[in-house]
Amino acid sequence: MASKVEELKAQVSAIEADLQVAERQAVEAPTSELGAVGALIAGLRARLSGLRDALAAAMAWQERKAEVEAAKAAAAAREEAIAGIRARQADLEGRTRAFFDGIIEVEDRLIDLWAEWDRIKREEKELSEEASALGVSAPLGVATPERVREIARGRSVFLRWKPAQKYGIR
Repeated sequence: MASKVEELKAQVSAIEADLQVAERQAVEAPTSELGAVGALIAGLRARLSGLRDALAAAMAWQERKAEVEAAKAAAAAREEAIAGIRARQADLEGRTRAFFDGIIEVEDRLIDLWAEWDRIKREEKELSEEASALGVSAPLGVATPERVREIARGRSVFLRWKPAQKYGIR
């Protein structure tokens, strides 16, 4: 449609130029030719009016078409942005599920570790009883690491070790 607008603009310019020539002729023409020149001017003005109306309609149509295209582009950009948000949301949901799975895995691992601690304490008691029956002292020779004691005291921001109180780790 841009070529139609350009074509109409060219026609308007040509008619305006013809009208200027006709109006100059009207000023210089002898009285006998004034009727013909007047008719020519009236015809050119009518044609110019029609061309201007057609040009205005073509430009309005072109503007509406551009608005529709801009609205389509904005809608497509919005849909693309929404798809990007949904992809990021899916990524965050997956990472969050993985985090929760990791927490559950750590808790399961801690449960297993406390079960191992129960076995160690039972074996320690059995060893002490056997050693005592033989008259030998058999103390546990492994010191609790300082970091474990800090965790047991509740000083870890990541781990609350409630079983530590039950088992007397200080």
